[in-house]
Amino acid sequence: MTYGEYYIPGKSTDEVLISCHICHPSLCNDNLSGIAIATFIAKYLSQTIPKYSYRFLWISATLGSITWLALNEAKVNNIKHGLVLTCLGDSGNFTYKKSRRGDTKIDKVAAYVLRNSKQDYKIIDFFPYGYDERQYCSPGFNLEIVG
Repeated sequence: MTYGEYYIPGKSTDEVLISCHICHPSLCNDNLSGIAIATFIAKYLSQTIPKYSYRFLWISATLGSITWLALNEAKVNNIKHGLVLTCLGDSGNFTYKKSRRGDTKIDKVAAYVLRNSKQDYKIIDFFPYGYDERQYCSPGFNLEIVG
């Protein structure tokens, strides 16, 4: 399986994982919006020395995250937070899906940002359907990765 990975070292080896889907790039809202935003964030952060290290994954949905997790178990312990970027390209309100644990630091930060955004939003609890957050948050890994 082919996927893209880009690592930006930070002041800490603790990582933030940014993941997006490349399996259907013609779907602007679903895939292409995540690809564009991940690329923009990676370009911006590569011009800095961030506090955290950042790992970007451009992968196929579901099988891509399963493949990456299976091939990179040694790297998983460094991942402290993460986002799956999907469905960001339409004019609808933001929907934030909590991590499996539901009370992680990234859950708290995302809720804070949304509350202060002056935009309409919805926060939903984790459920095991959807995108790659289900693999990243599976019982064997249980990472703080949200969708």
